[in-house]
Amino acid sequence: MGNGSGYNEDIRVAAIRWFMRNGDPDISAGEKAAFAHWIAAAPEHRHVYDRLVSLWHSDSFAQAVQKAAPSEVTQPAPSGQKRARVYQAAGLAVAACLGLFVAFSDAGLQLGNKVRALTVDYATETGERKTVSLQDGARVTLNTASFMDVETAAAGDRITLLSGEAFFEVPPDRSERFFNVATDQAEIRILGTAFSVRNTGSETVVGVRKGKVSVMPRSGAGTAISLAVGEQVSVNATGFGRIVALQQESPAWLEGRIHFHATPLGEVVAEVQRYHKGLILFADADLKNQIVSGNYKLDSPVIAITSLASSVSAEVVRVTDRLLILK
Repeated sequence: MGNGSGYNEDIRVAAIRWFMRNGDPDISAGEKAAFAHWIAAAPEHRHVYDRLVSLWHSDSFAQAVQKAAPSEVTQPAPSGQKRARVYQAAGLAVAACLGLFVAFSDAGLQLGNKVRALTVDYATETGERKTVSLQDGARVTLNTASFMDVETAAAGDRITLLSGEAFFEVPPDRSERFFNVATDQAEIRILGTAFSVRNTGSETVVGVRKGKVSVMPRSGAGTAISLAVGEQVSVNATGFGRIVALQQESPAWLEGRIHFHATPLGEVVAEVQRYHKGLILFADADLKNQIVSGNYKLDSPVIAITSLASSVSAEVVRVTDRLLILK
């Protein structure tokens, strides 16, 4: 999802990471070449990176440095070579600068989401869940940062899950009225069932808890398949993934929790990120491969990340609740 300026979270994260590497005097020639390739790959990369550089040179940054590391930084407005020394002497000050960038970007993200919410029938904010009652007793529970349109007609209901995740409960006796759910990648049709749909923008994941559903790829890459109770499938622009068994009887997020077993920390943090109104970064990329298991409440993402870090003997640099850095 975008940040209010049309740029997604991945670009923001990449810009911040390149910014931190470029400030290190030990950056290698290979890394410099990789940065040049990244910056030239898309105009959006240059725009977001330049915005971050501008913030680094702003008065707001100098104030953040003074607040974050007063014992290390004595110059009111570091510049040139002094800025390089600030990088080495006050890593937390750098994080403060990034915290400002995240705060400004996150404000744009939240504003963009609020504006988008005005153009759809139903929406949830980051960390919010909402249950919607439709005609004939059908219920939809929207997960965090989700956007949905509803069309109701005599023949049935057509739901468009524009982005996010939802759990659908459709009573079996609907007098044969159809119930369709559409995403960018798939069309799902049922008569009476309970199932979940997650639309990431590039992929749709459908899981059936009750009844049976028919899933059709909207790209035309393949014919419809039927999913039975306990089955899940993903759909993208090239067609279907492999049908797999659901790991849980109902989505954990319906209970406000996240469950995982023997999962790489990077994957878990990416999932927790969906519920966190801010940014979670890895200073040590090797941490992403650490295997973790757990059960955490989604309404406390900062606590969840802190506990996860502790389980792998890592540390969380908590600049603010909006910016967490694992190292």
